[in-house]
Amino acid sequence: MYEEGYCNMECDVKGCGLKLSVPVDERDNYGWEVQREVEGSDGTTRKVCLCPVHSIAYHAARKAYAESIDRLLEGDAK
Repeated sequence: MYEEGYCNMECDVKGCGLKLSVPVDERDNYGWEVQREVEGSDGTTRKVCLCPVHSIAYHAARKAYAESIDRLLEGDAK
C-alpha cells in the first residue's frame, strides 16, 4: 500500500532487512542514514540506507579510516 507523504526505508546491509515507514517530516528522527553516499573499495560510490545499528557501525568505520589517514600523513603509518 502506498501512502503519500511517507518515507519507506529498508536497511541495505545484506541480511539485516530492518524496515521503517514514517512521515517524511519525521524521517530524520529515528537514527537512520538515508541516502548516504558511500564509497566502496573499488572506488565506486552508491547511495544506501542504514538502520541505526548499521549507522553506528558505519560511523565507527569512517572514524577508523580517518584516523588511519591521519597517521599516514603524520608519517606514522604501519
